[in-house]
Amino acid sequence: MRDITIDSMVLQLPAMPEFDAKRLALEITRRLADAKLSGAAGEIPKLRVDAPASAVKDPSELAERIVAQMLREIRQAP
Repeated sequence: MRDITIDSMVLQLPAMPEFDAKRLALEITRRLADAKLSGAAGEIPKLRVDAPASAVKDPSELAERIVAQMLREIRQAP
């Protein structure tokens, strides 16, 4: 398993209440920490994930979608 180090994470959540936004950020970091990654280490200078929050009411479900997309990008990195 390889480690993930995130220097900075920016979430743009204009319509989400602050409590839900904090819950979302914590859920994303928890899910990334629990992720099982294997393979050679590498560096991804920037990773962008677009996940329209309007279709999802539960921050936990949105976190699941965001992390799934992030992990796909990480696994495909050279």
